[in-house]
Amino acid sequence: MGRVTKFQQDVTLYDDDVTPVMTMDELADAIDAASAGDETEWSRELVMERLEDAICLVHRTVSRAGPKGFGSAMPEYEYSDIDRWWQMTQTAEERERGDFERNRPKIGATSDEIQAADQALAWVQRFVPDERERRALNSWLLAKATRRPWKKVTKDLGRNHRTAISRRDRAIAHIVFGLMEEEADRQQEASTDEG
Repeated sequence: MGRVTKFQQDVTLYDDDVTPVMTMDELADAIDAASAGDETEWSRELVMERLEDAICLVHRTVSRAGPKGFGSAMPEYEYSDIDRWWQMTQTAEERERGDFERNRPKIGATSDEIQAADQALAWVQRFVPDERERRALNSWLLAKATRRPWKKVTKDLGRNHRTAISRRDRAIAHIVFGLMEEEADRQQEASTDEG
């Protein structure tokens, strides 16, 4: 992951695998305090939002492999631009209920959306060193993509939900630390290039 920043040395999540040195609320406060003043303020919430958007985009754009089964022989209806505009301007409540995808064509992703999703999903491999933390984060992403309760997903995978929460939070913390470190390195390189 590169060199360890002073902030990472000061924050020890667990001194062993069981005893917490810092609560997750304290960790979130420390991350928010450390990211204040950055151009890109990497926070726990921002990283979680970007990961969720990325996995939902992948889930929305990847088609199922295999036979279609039952379906219509009629060609797909060609939606006009005004139809697509109306879909994109629905309220948050309508999207929460799933009205966004009901009886709607699946709108393809733009190249910028795909690039952002690829970048966000690569963070997991780049910044999370522990396989158990990666699995917990991936189970959370699976729950988000399939719109299933995360507690049910962890139970189906045979994992303890409370343990999965703490491991997911540690994985998010590793990603935030890594992104903040990269941002600091970019700023340092920019200042040495100017000087």
